Amino acid sequence: MSLIIGVRCLNGCLAIADRRTHIRFGNRRLYRDDFTKIIKRMDHLVWNHGYNRIGNQDWKQRASELSPDAANPIFAEIRREMMSKADRRAYYVFMNMTTLLEVMICARTGVTMRDHMPHDRILSGSGSKYVSLRLLADLAYQSSAHVQGPLVETFKTAHAQMMRRHGIELSEMFDLARLDADIAA
Repeated sequence: MSLIIGVRCLNGCLAIADRRTHIRFGNRRLYRDDFTKIIKRMDHLVWNHGYNRIGNQDWKQRASELSPDAANPIFAEIRREMMSKADRRAYYVFMNMTTLLEVMICARTGVTMRDHMPHDRILSGSGSKYVSLRLLADLAYQSSAHVQGPLVETFKTAHAQMMRRHGIELSEMFDLARLDADIAA
C-alpha cells in the first residue's frame, strides 16, 4: 500500500510519498497514516515499497547498509526473510541526478535491478494506478521549485481518484523530499 512518485528536475530531485501502512494481526488489518517512506541517504533519495522490514525491523533502521547494487548481501538477507512472510516482494529505489535504480527482491525469483532512463519519472506502489502524469512532463528543464506544485497536485489528484473508486491504498497525508543537484554531484 503505497504511492511514491520520484522526479528529476533541472536542479535536483523530488519524491512524494503517502504515509499509509498496514499492520496485520491474524485476519485483522489496521491502517495507520504515520509511516515515512523516503529518506536521504548520502547522495540519494531512497525509498521502499512492498515488504518493508529487515531483520524484523523497519528498513530505515538499517538504511546505512543499503546501496544501489543488486549484489549487496542485505538484499539476499531480505529475500530469505520474505520466504516466511505474507509479503513476497520488496522494492528499493535509489535516485539522484545521475542515478535512478530500482532493486526488486522477490522471495521466489531473487534479486534484480532496473536502471531507468535519465529523464524518467518513477511511480512506485499499488497506488500508482490512480496517477495521471499529465502535469509532470518536461521536468528535466524545470527547477525543482517549479515542479513541486505540480507534483503535490498530481499526488492529491491520485488520492481523490482512489477515493472515487473506494480504494484504501494511500493516505491523504504525504511527505515530500528534495535532493539538490549540488548534493547529488
